[in-house]
Amino acid sequence: MFDPFENIITSYVLTPKEAYAIKNVIPEEHRVTIAYYLSIQFMRTKEYREKIIQMYEKGTKFLLKKGLSSEIDPAFLNDIEIKLKKNRINLIHNEYLLDTEILEGLSLALLSHIWFVAVNETEEMFYTSDNPLVLYGHKEHQGLKSEGIEVIFPITPKLALVMREVEYFKKDLAKFNKFIPVTKSYVEFSNSLQVYQSYRYIFSKNSNFSLASKILTENPELCDVNRDRFLMG
Repeated sequence: MFDPFENIITSYVLTPKEAYAIKNVIPEEHRVTIAYYLSIQFMRTKEYREKIIQMYEKGTKFLLKKGLSSEIDPAFLNDIEIKLKKNRINLIHNEYLLDTEILEGLSLALLSHIWFVAVNETEEMFYTSDNPLVLYGHKEHQGLKSEGIEVIFPITPKLALVMREVEYFKKDLAKFNKFIPVTKSYVEFSNSLQVYQSYRYIFSKNSNFSLASKILTENPELCDVNRDRFLMG
């Protein structure tokens, strides 16, 4: 089975800690392959599918309310429910997955960032989930190309690929393509993103879900797979 991260894992095993700062981890041709692989992974998940559904359903309702509120009773417009048929959802999702321009655009966005491999030498382990490519906008915007975006993809419980937007994270240029040890707080930050952005499932090698349980207790709406992904109004 094709594993684009096998070479990273092997390199980590063979690289002494004192060489982390000087060894380049990922050859450029492998970086291109990984970017394309991650783009497909990003689009194929149920979470991405749910975002497509809500974009069509909630976006259409928002435009109707905006365009017709002066002519039709707003209460009536609020009660309108717009639902895509299942076969239509499948068709739209497949069209996205087969659109090479979208995939290439996502890949180029990832390739434009500062890449490094986070090395977790703490007692915590990286979570992963059914939506493993997670995003955090340090300047609020959550697009793959947004200024301040940070993208994290767990590779193993002890390794994660981190991609940071270059303008906001200029200070991290020296980390490019290196193994970078991270703190327990960073592992918990990554794990919290997995919880918040998963569709339904979180995975942990040692079955330590204390952080996930805490987040879900404080944010019970995350347990609803039909929760709102977009705020419109």
